[in-house]
Amino acid sequence: ESRGRPTRFLVYTEQAVAPQGFISLAPGSYAIETTQDTTHVSVRSGGAEVTGQTGAPVALQPAERAEVSLGQAARGPFPAKRNILVNSDFQNVETATPLSNGILAEGWQVTSEQGGDGGNVDGVVEVEHLGTSRALHFLRQGSGQNHGQTDVIQVTNQRVADYLSLTLRFDVRLLYQELSGGGLQSSEFPLIVRVDYRDGTGTTRTWTKGFYYQNEANYNIVDGEMIPRDSTYRFEVDLKEVLLDPQLIHNIRFYASGWDWDVYVSEVELIGE
Repeated sequence: ESRGRPTRFLVYTEQAVAPQGFISLAPGSYAIETTQDTTHVSVRSGGAEVTGQTGAPVALQPAERAEVSLGQAARGPFPAKRNILVNSDFQNVETATPLSNGILAEGWQVTSEQGGDGGNVDGVVEVEHLGTSRALHFLRQGSGQNHGQTDVIQVTNQRVADYLSLTLRFDVRLLYQELSGGGLQSSEFPLIVRVDYRDGTGTTRTWTKGFYYQNEANYNIVDGEMIPRDSTYRFEVDLKEVLLDPQLIHNIRFYASGWDWDVYVSEVELIGE
């Protein structure tokens, strides 16, 4: 308080500008995130009131969030947790044809590559129904035991320094893998999740986690996890605990690497709080 009067702070962003729009904050802890189109306001402690260019203000309590877009009314309150991925349930599909390269769905791009061992069979991926969910289906057949890799990537360029937690979760189902384990260099798993990010020094770093169900050749496994075959496995990790001082997430990708494979990925979320 100042001179016996409660202190409040007014914040203006491109989406909440004077005189109609503003963000009013009581003493507390907040996260305010602004993109080109939308401002997100989350309350950790204290209380806030978010007003857009139109409509009524939205009052926020701890663990609540509001959004305001250009020229729009504030929306909310929502839970403070937010999925920062676009189209993570793969609803907005742009093609029904299995792809080796190109745009698969809103927010997701497919690329395939061959190694230097003479292979010419690309893996493909498409969106299919898996139970009540939509899933990425990675498939490669007839590789002749030549290396290949098929990636599905979403570029986020999302700042995450202010998040208290950053939970990545998804379901994986491995139906088939021809190459044992993760290959000789523990880099060719039937499914790998990869996060490219920037740390506090401005250095770009990479974190990966591989999944496999058999390692008949007894290869050395690094950053890999054995899971049951043909069974849905839920993976969840707080990236704040495994990444080194993450400031910005450049992208997230799922990819299959090795020889032949048959893999599903579904229920993908990257939850910031």
